[in-house]
Amino acid sequence: MTATVDHARLKRTRLIRAIKAAERALGIDQDAHRHLVHEIAASDSLTRCTLGQLRAILDHLNRKTGGYKDKPRRTRPATGGQLAKIEAQLTDMGLPWSYAQAILKRVSAEDGQPGVDRFEWATPKHLAKVIAALDYEQQKRWAAGHVTQALAERGLGRHDLPRLCADAGIPWHAGWERKPDIANRYLQMVLARPTQERPR
Repeated sequence: MTATVDHARLKRTRLIRAIKAAERALGIDQDAHRHLVHEIAASDSLTRCTLGQLRAILDHLNRKTGGYKDKPRRTRPATGGQLAKIEAQLTDMGLPWSYAQAILKRVSAEDGQPGVDRFEWATPKHLAKVIAALDYEQQKRWAAGHVTQALAERGLGRHDLPRLCADAGIPWHAGWERKPDIANRYLQMVLARPTQERPR
């Protein structure tokens, strides 16, 4: 049977981590945490929440931490769909609008001129570049997360990767987490091994 990666579980893990990070930033204790989860998701645990409920909780916390303070209030005509896509990407990765704003400024710089630093002034072409950059960031995070999950299912960790590469005759790249093509190659290498392997 071919081993597979649980994409939904990885997405849940990222959202829960982002929620806990936002709660730490706000100083939310366990009692306040339980109240928040019950109030927004009518649940007693993050692990019992749906993906939609987790996103709603994260959205609520991001607004409190200022994570969405830079969310554009006005945009150019016909760019609403692109902004919604960017918001979905940021929510999926637990990132603030300021992260996308920095990308916008970088990708909109042309011919030595400074880039646009407000979404209100961004053109559809600019926003398409932001979406592409965020999509690539998602790919990197997904690929690295898949590798980590596959290793854990075999009783291994990221520190085992150099040895596994040597065993498989595959070149080792220290910065593999930031390169989806290499991460996916490592994923296939790990998936080819039996589960519950213990490090030597």
